[in-house]
Amino acid sequence: MKLTGYISQSVMILLMVISVVLMALSATEASYDIANPEQFESTGTVITWSIVLLAIAIIGAVLSYVIGAIVDTSNLLKTVIAVIGAAILVGVCWALADGTPLPLIGYEGTENVPFWLKIADTGLFLGYISAVVAVVAIIVSEVIQLFR
Repeated sequence: MKLTGYISQSVMILLMVISVVLMALSATEASYDIANPEQFESTGTVITWSIVLLAIAIIGAVLSYVIGAIVDTSNLLKTVIAVIGAAILVGVCWALADGTPLPLIGYEGTENVPFWLKIADTGLFLGYISAVVAVVAIIVSEVIQLFR
């Protein structure tokens, strides 16, 4: 395996270990009294870690598209079409998202505003669409393999 393969594999193992440790800390918190949010410190850390992993994934995806376009210019058109398609999909999910503030009893935070609610809805819609596309792709590939 090349040096880059060892480095990427080591980084992925490190990220996985950190994720498992944080999830274990979150799952083993002593008490789950919703009226006392200070006790959920490790859950907040898990949420922050999830956001960091999402940012790493987005940066990695964009960099792989850019590097792929630089290395193989014949696929440049396909790369541009994929990026435009992804931007359109995000735009459609953003348009479908509802930013109506939620009536949360006892919540005094600052995130119950239309902007953050639209971001959350957009992420949920993208997740739903990705799950459906993955299931359809699995089914289609199995059907194609059946007829070969």
